[in-house]
Amino acid sequence: MNPHDILEALAKHERWLAQERGGSRADFALADLHGFSLCEANLKQAKLAGADMSNCDLAGAKLSEADMFSVRLDGANLANADLRRADLRGAHLRHANLKGADLTEADLRGGAIIGAGQAAEDRRFLSDFSESNFDNAALDRANLGGADLSGATMQRATLERTQLQGANLQNVNLKQANLAGADLSGADLSNTNLAGASLKGADLSGANLENANLRNANLAGANLEGVDLDSANTTGANITRSADNFPPDIQDILTSHFEWIDGNGASGRRAELSGMDVSFIDLKGVNLSGANLRGTLMKGANLSGCLFVMSDLEEADLEGANLEKAELDGTNLRGANLSGAKMAGARLGAVDLKDAKGRSTGRLWPTNLSGSSLAGADLAGADMRHANLVGADLSNANLAGAQLQDANTAGANLDGANLEGTVLPTGPKRSKELATEDAVG
Repeated sequence: MNPHDILEALAKHERWLAQERGGSRADFALADLHGFSLCEANLKQAKLAGADMSNCDLAGAKLSEADMFSVRLDGANLANADLRRADLRGAHLRHANLKGADLTEADLRGGAIIGAGQAAEDRRFLSDFSESNFDNAALDRANLGGADLSGATMQRATLERTQLQGANLQNVNLKQANLAGADLSGADLSNTNLAGASLKGADLSGANLENANLRNANLAGANLEGVDLDSANTTGANITRSADNFPPDIQDILTSHFEWIDGNGASGRRAELSGMDVSFIDLKGVNLSGANLRGTLMKGANLSGCLFVMSDLEEADLEGANLEKAELDGTNLRGANLSGAKMAGARLGAVDLKDAKGRSTGRLWPTNLSGSSLAGADLAGADMRHANLVGADLSNANLAGAQLQDANTAGANLDGANLEGTVLPTGPKRSKELATEDAVG
């Protein structure tokens, strides 16, 4: 099309929008518009389906409710454009600039090329937004299901309740983006930067988060079923999830254990969660005393105020878990990973063993932390009297005000630990009243 025809069509479109005589809706469907400058043009509700608008300057353009089905916008400048409720299904926006654009309720799903003689399986293709700039863009409730956004930058973008199921978000910069309530089920978020992002209530079931950066991200209430976070950076992230979000078998085990506790063993059944993955579970204040949690994955879990008296947590992974004011007296934590755990005010002492008549035997059953990793853990004010810390790694741990009298610290690594106000063991390394290491193990 030539510039004169475009300007005339735009003038008529303005009159059509104002419902004035002589107006007509702009129809650029399948038109070749590549490279044109349409900066701040009013193309609201215009027909642009299948048009080639690659490398166009559409900065500040009004494109709300426009029919842009299968439009080609590769390399186009759409900074601060109004694309609210636009139909962008099957659009191609590779290397496009959408910085500050408003795409609220836009439809950016994969589209379909309807052409005679084409096989049905050849009609579908993914929308291509790879390497595009969506910084500060508004995409609330937009539909981006299955879209290719790989390598895009979406810093501080708002995507509340946006549909991104099955989308390709590899290597995307979503730093400080708002994805609250978004559907990211089955999406590929590998190597994606989500630092400081809000994913509160988002559906991440089945998503790939390999090597993703979730530092300080908020995932409260997010659905993480089938998600592997082992390689992700979750430092400072809020990822705890309710037990209701775990598989039914784990829920049943926990329910039966609570019944076992309440009934003093007369009903229910002791929890057997050995080797299971309950990472980031929120069990604040619950009673898991006596549970078998050997080798259980509890990374980042919220276990503050929990009771683990005489539980078995040998070689459990509790990295970064919140165990503040938890009671772990007599617990077996031999070889457990508690690096970076929050354990301020926790009790890690010994249980006074009783006979069949409930009378004290004079023997103590200490918490066993031998060979465990507590590197960088916060143990400020923790009660660790009589604890077995043989060979434990307490490097860079915060032990300010902790009580370690009568604890066995033989071979423990205290390099870089904060020992301000710490009550360290004196005299013999081990109290005569303690049960032997073999018995504890």
